[in-house]
Amino acid sequence: MIIFYNKNTGEIYGMIQGRVHDKRELEDSSIRPDEVPESEIGKYVVPFKPVFVAEVVKGKRVTRGDHLSPDVEFSSEINELDEGKKKTNDFKLVLNNGKVSGMIVNPNKIIREKKSKPLLKFDEIKKLREDRLIEANKKARLMDLQHEKKRLIKK
Repeated sequence: MIIFYNKNTGEIYGMIQGRVHDKRELEDSSIRPDEVPESEIGKYVVPFKPVFVAEVVKGKRVTRGDHLSPDVEFSSEINELDEGKKKTNDFKLVLNNGKVSGMIVNPNKIIREKKSKPLLKFDEIKKLREDRLIEANKKARLMDLQHEKKRLIKK
């Protein structure tokens, strides 16, 4: 996996999925907004390590490679990106002296999400109230009918 980010802010612009990359992806590729100069783009190649599983085959203990896992302290965040549970703009890279040292939840993303929640208009609120009132009246009428049925059965 290759992550493209702003060298100054740590903002992530995009990524290339995968474990093995060719020369074109490693050297010539870039993901960035048009207004951000190429000189401000960093490229972080996520290191992966093999995870081995021991199992018994025909009475012998055998170790085999099971999968590759991110070999960084922020592997859980990388896995969320890799599995599609989160988007690249949900995170921001932590930079120390220009080097990637971690990944955090993007504070700008949280603020945007809180602000972007749409408010209901007066007509929508009125309609919701009417719908709830109609539903409550239906339930009350049904209870009245059930009560009446029980009274008639007892006679």
